[in-house]
Amino acid sequence: MVAAYPRCGAGRRGGSRVSGAAVTGYRPQRMTLSLPSVHLRAIVCEADGTLVADVGAPTPDEPTLLALDRVRRCGLLVAVVYDGDDSVGRRLGEALGPIDLALAPDPDECTYGRADEVRPRFVHRTCASLGVLPAACAVVAGRRRLLDAATWAGAATVMVPTDATPPFEVRAQRRVAADLWSALDALRIPTFVGSAP
Repeated sequence: MVAAYPRCGAGRRGGSRVSGAAVTGYRPQRMTLSLPSVHLRAIVCEADGTLVADVGAPTPDEPTLLALDRVRRCGLLVAVVYDGDDSVGRRLGEALGPIDLALAPDPDECTYGRADEVRPRFVHRTCASLGVLPAACAVVAGRRRLLDAATWAGAATVMVPTDATPPFEVRAQRRVAADLWSALDALRIPTFVGSAP
């Protein structure tokens, strides 16, 4: 839906500017756009720090496994983002249980080829691989690099800070959670009786 913006020249008489109070019935209003609501269909998690402490030898804790099971029971797709080669993705799949997608950013999806600066095109590729729009996807990560790219792509984001996350990055985020389970709470993902950690 397109907002109705005032015509050019509104609030003027005879070419001179007049105050809002001088215009009969005029009430200043904030202009807002009504956007369609999109149901969440996928959760994308950063592996390093958010799901496991070490992607080289992934050993997720019980609360993380319960949180992933909560996502699956809601019928949402699960994607895992990692740094490394395909063998890292295979190990993560074995450790985390059924996941729909595990992938690492390509060099051309990083700013100047740096892995710590991910571009929105990586988030677009992730969503396209899952078959969902970015607006129907939520990204949970401990580093700003992925969250910023997700925001630019149009996805929802939640930061789960790690010990290495700078405080200024935490303050810059709209949603911050202590762990994956709390991040799902922030996203209003339903829970089930007996499934809480």
